[in-house]
Amino acid sequence: MQALGHHVVLACRSDSLFVEMGRQRGWNVWPALYLIGGFRPRKRLADLFRLCRYIVRNDFDLIHVNGSQDHWLAAFAIRLTRRKMALVRTRHNTKKVANTWSNRLLNQRWTDLQITACELLIKDYQNHPAFLKKTLVSIHQGVYLDRTRTDAAHRSRLRASLGFSESDCVLGISARVHPDKGHRYLLDAMAALNRPDLKLLVIGDGPGLQIMQAYAADIGVASRVHFAGYVDDVGTLLQIVDIGIQPSVGIETSCLAIKEIMALQKPVIVSDYGGLPEIVNHEVEGLVVSHGSAQALARAIGRLADDRHAAAMMGRAGRRRVEDQFTARLCAIRTLNAYRLALTQIRPPNNRLPGGPGELLAASRLPTTAE
Repeated sequence: MQALGHHVVLACRSDSLFVEMGRQRGWNVWPALYLIGGFRPRKRLADLFRLCRYIVRNDFDLIHVNGSQDHWLAAFAIRLTRRKMALVRTRHNTKKVANTWSNRLLNQRWTDLQITACELLIKDYQNHPAFLKKTLVSIHQGVYLDRTRTDAAHRSRLRASLGFSESDCVLGISARVHPDKGHRYLLDAMAALNRPDLKLLVIGDGPGLQIMQAYAADIGVASRVHFAGYVDDVGTLLQIVDIGIQPSVGIETSCLAIKEIMALQKPVIVSDYGGLPEIVNHEVEGLVVSHGSAQALARAIGRLADDRHAAAMMGRAGRRRVEDQFTARLCAIRTLNAYRLALTQIRPPNNRLPGGPGELLAASRLPTTAE
C-alpha cells in the first residue's frame, strides 16, 4: 500500500512482532493497544478510548480489521467519534459465524465491506443471515516475487547444514503447528513410505510442536524430519524444498506458504480442504488429495518424488500461476479496489480513493459475488 502511494498506519500491541518488523521495513506502526482476550473490561475500554482519540487526531478514510476483537473495537470507535470512515473486515478462516443479533448488527449495519481470503467463504456467507451479499468480495493473499529467488550455492549450504544431501527429496511444510494444519497425516505418510531418500522440513511453531516431535519419534520417522520451529526468513529456507505440502483439515483459506513454494518453481501437494483447491489446479501446478488421508498423501508424494520430469513441469506452471494471480502487488491493487467499493457506502460514487494513484485501482478487476 505504501509503495502505491498511500498512507498506512498499523495499529498493534506494544509487544507485537510487528513493532520491530515495522521499524525494519519502514512501516508506520502505532503500538498503543492491548488487544488481549478474556474478560478485561478496563483494558477494552482503554483500547476504545485510545483508538477514538487517535482517529480524531488523524484524518483516516478507512479502518481495516482482521479479527473479532479489533472489528468490534473499530466499529464502536467510528460510531463514538462520528467520523465518516469506512470499516472493512478480512475473514481469514473457515470458522462458523453465529447467527446472532449482535453479529447481524456488526456485519450488516456497521461494516461496509467484508473481504474473504478465498471464494469458498463467499459461497458460505452469501446465504448467511448475518451478512449482506453486496458487501462480500474475495481476495487471495499475494507473494513478493522478488523474495522468491533461488541461489544454488546457498541452497546447497542450507541443505548440508540441516543434514540433507543433494540426492534427497526434501518435502516442506510451512505452517503453524496445529491439528488443523494436518501435520500428523504428513508424518503418517512419511512412515508409510519408509524411504530413506525422503526427508521432511517442518517450518513453524505452535501449540502442537512438541506433540508432533514426540509423535515423529513414536512412529519412527524422527531421523528423517527436521523441525525448524519459528523462522524469520521463511522464503530463504524454502529454497531447499523439492515438494511443498499443505495437508490442512481445518480453517484453511488462502495459504501464503504454498504460493511462496510455487513461486520457487516447486510442485506442491495440497488437501482438498477450504481454499487450497482455488490455489492449485490438480495435475497442473501440483496434486490435490483428500483431506485427512495419510494414504492419499503418501501416494501423491511417491508419485512426484519418482517422476522428476512431471514435478519440474508442475513447478514451472506454479510459478506462472503465482505471477498471473497471486502477487503482492495484485493483492494490494485488488484491496484498493475493495476500499473504493467500501467508501462508496459512505460517500458519493466515483470518488477516487484519496492519497494514491487512482489509475491503479482499475488495473485489476475486483471479483464479484456472482463469480
